[in-house]
Amino acid sequence: MMSKRKENKRKEDAEKVERQASTAAEQNSEEKTTGDTAVPAEESSNSSPSAGSDSVDSRSEEKNPEGEYAQEKGSGGEEDEKAKLKAQVEDLQARYMRAKAEQENYRKRVQRQVSEAQSDAKLKTVSEFLTVYDHFRLAMDHADDNTDFQTLKQGMDMIYTEFSKAFENLGLEEIDAEGKTFDPELHEAVGQESSDEVPEGHVLKQWQKGYQLDDRLIRPAKVIVSAGSVAKDASEEASASNENESEAGEGCAKTEESANETETSGSSWNEE
Repeated sequence: MMSKRKENKRKEDAEKVERQASTAAEQNSEEKTTGDTAVPAEESSNSSPSAGSDSVDSRSEEKNPEGEYAQEKGSGGEEDEKAKLKAQVEDLQARYMRAKAEQENYRKRVQRQVSEAQSDAKLKTVSEFLTVYDHFRLAMDHADDNTDFQTLKQGMDMIYTEFSKAFENLGLEEIDAEGKTFDPELHEAVGQESSDEVPEGHVLKQWQKGYQLDDRLIRPAKVIVSAGSVAKDASEEASASNENESEAGEGCAKTEESANETETSGSSWNEE
């Protein structure tokens, strides 16, 4: 559309130039036909500048359309550049709004998934312990009417079995530490005792069981670590005391020798 308008403008300018040229030609022909008399010098001199000015004006008018076209072309280029920049800005804004909307949707989706995962975990845990709870309530109801200890013990055994089954279904594992090498990543030492049966550095007793879930430690096992055999400790203490006594005896002997040497040197000095 812009190129068509420019073409129409050029045609109008060309037609304008042609009309001006035809008008000038008609005026020249009329001057020739008015008479054969000579024109005075002043008139000729006066007319010649006007003719020259007319020719200059015609030339300037002939040049003006091209200048106007160039100016219009330049302004049209600026408008095209502005239109391109505006389109780019609008495109970037649209992309930004889409990216922002996608990010918000992603955040909401992740939040919903985390909430659903937490709800599923709670549901699975509660479902596993419902049977345990039912057995426990049943045992409590029968305890009011029944004083037989053996019957109560059987009810407690059933509850313990259901508890163990629920823990197993959830993936919970016990840490059996007794008799094994002390592992600081799984065991927590609460004391140390001597033992003739359990080697040194091994777990002698387990006070509290530890648990782990899917290779993740929930609670370390509280244990007592063996310090080794009592006889070995006694022999080591005896050997240590003997070494101390021998070192002390050697020290005393050296002291006596130095004292004797001092007395000998003193007596020889007196004799002199």
